[in-house]
Amino acid sequence: MGTKPKRSLERSRLRAVTDWRVLACQVRYHPKLLAELCGVSLRELERFFLAEMKQPPRRWLRVQRLPQATQMLSQGRTQKDIAAALAFSHPSHFIRRFTESYGCTPGAWLRRSRGATPRRTRAAGVPDRSRR
Repeated sequence: MGTKPKRSLERSRLRAVTDWRVLACQVRYHPKLLAELCGVSLRELERFFLAEMKQPPRRWLRVQRLPQATQMLSQGRTQKDIAAALAFSHPSHFIRRFTESYGCTPGAWLRRSRGATPRRTRAAGVPDRSRR
């Protein structure tokens, strides 16, 4: 019986949060730091996210930072700078997550957004005749 009041207090504390995106940015998209900022355990934050947002906090946080990446790309920032600014462990990790979400690399996304034609790729073993 002693756990229920505490759990409902934690849930009410989490329900009182009005802008999760701002908090996510403040903690550089780390679930454990988000839980600490909210004054709850990581497990309680996970339970809350699964109940309210239908996904674990780690996935929600990953989804939140990628739209910022597209804005930064449009502003001319490098992929390395973006990876660091959005707390990806390595630029290759950023590129992998970006490609999973958008279906293309950040460089290809930038070319498309600027209206440039995509780079040509050729099949293995086919000679490149475009430079004759």
